[in-house]
Amino acid sequence: MSPQEALLVLNAIPGLSGEGIRKLIRIFEQPDKVLEASEEDLLEQGLGQNIVTNLVHFQKDKFLESEYLSLRKTGSDVVTSLDEDYPVLLKQITHAPIVLYIRGNRKLLGSMAINSVR
Repeated sequence: MSPQEALLVLNAIPGLSGEGIRKLIRIFEQPDKVLEASEEDLLEQGLGQNIVTNLVHFQKDKFLESEYLSLRKTGSDVVTSLDEDYPVLLKQITHAPIVLYIRGNRKLLGSMAINSVR
């Protein structure tokens, strides 16, 4: 599983916030390593039992298959905070989303959202 796919999965875990995901990535160094962590290792990081259970037992492959099918059906795409085209200014926000679901030209993500007219 790629780090980007791991972020998609982590983003879908019930009860796991964006800040929780960032904390786990800082500890385990890569999103895919978070998903490979043992229940014991996850509990040691201060996660509640419900979140750890959700993490350990989440049907990752089934979720990804469904997610990619949904993206194809809607003509959407996904950009994670690890992707080079994730908006630079958005990365500067403390609680920026881990995953963006987009439609349209992803190259526009780096451009100004609002232009002032003089």
